[in-house]
Amino acid sequence: MPCGVRSYGCALLLSAQYGMQPILTRRFGSRVASHTLILAAELSKVITGLVSIISSPELRHRFFSEFSLRESLKTAGMPAAVYAIHVILTRRAILNLGPTAFQVLNQTKLLWTAMFSYLILGKKQTFHQMIALGILFLSALILAVGEAEAAMTAGVSLFSGVLPAAMAALLSAFAGTLCEVALKKRGKNVLTYSAELGAFTALSILPVAYMTGGARATSMATMLTSGWDLKAVIPVLTNLLGGVLSGVVTKMHGATAKAKAAVAGMVLCAMVETLLSGELPTLRVWVTLPLVASGMILHEWA
Repeated sequence: MPCGVRSYGCALLLSAQYGMQPILTRRFGSRVASHTLILAAELSKVITGLVSIISSPELRHRFFSEFSLRESLKTAGMPAAVYAIHVILTRRAILNLGPTAFQVLNQTKLLWTAMFSYLILGKKQTFHQMIALGILFLSALILAVGEAEAAMTAGVSLFSGVLPAAMAALLSAFAGTLCEVALKKRGKNVLTYSAELGAFTALSILPVAYMTGGARATSMATMLTSGWDLKAVIPVLTNLLGGVLSGVVTKMHGATAKAKAAVAGMVLCAMVETLLSGELPTLRVWVTLPLVASGMILHEWA
């Protein structure tokens, strides 16, 4: 298969993963405790990273010769702790918001990424990028107000859907900026850093789960095994696949292609959600979809 066909095939698969991940998590992973599902996903990343390191003599030599626990704690420990909270909030939001609404709110992390990139890395935004960020902020505001009204009407707490999604987007941007510092300024290898990050995130999940109350009333064995079946493995595997595809697409086509894949994923998510539920997403979702898409594309092309 030609390299070009293979790379564009990866981009199409990434779009599908972006669109289907919230739906698969909600349909197949809802019976598994949040922290357990997240722990499984992170451990799968660690295993994949270690297999890559061990199978490559060059990476194996570099990893074992350069690894330092103190340095690893500095570069991977902090973003892993932030990410642990992020993934728990993300799962809570997915289970309580419609998948399409979650997808739209989640894309506002570009707004927070720009802010943290300026504060931490000193990266400034162009005029066109500022306009794009304004469009994203307007989209988030429209959708957040609509979802908040719907939540109060249905008697659902605002803390169950909109706010977790908004906070997850902010934390994702913060953790992503910290990872960029490690990869670009400190020269960390992508595969070895991925294994370190996954390991620290997995270690961070258990205390976070305990503090949120999910693990207090049960034994460790019950906590780790309750609710699992073959279907629950599906969102774990698709999450792992998404991480690999994201790296491939970014390397071959750049961040613009990744943004386009996310936009296509939002549209796919809306279509699949409509087919499965038999109900159209709300008018606010349909209004914000093109706004978010145009904002993301304008920001990447500016």
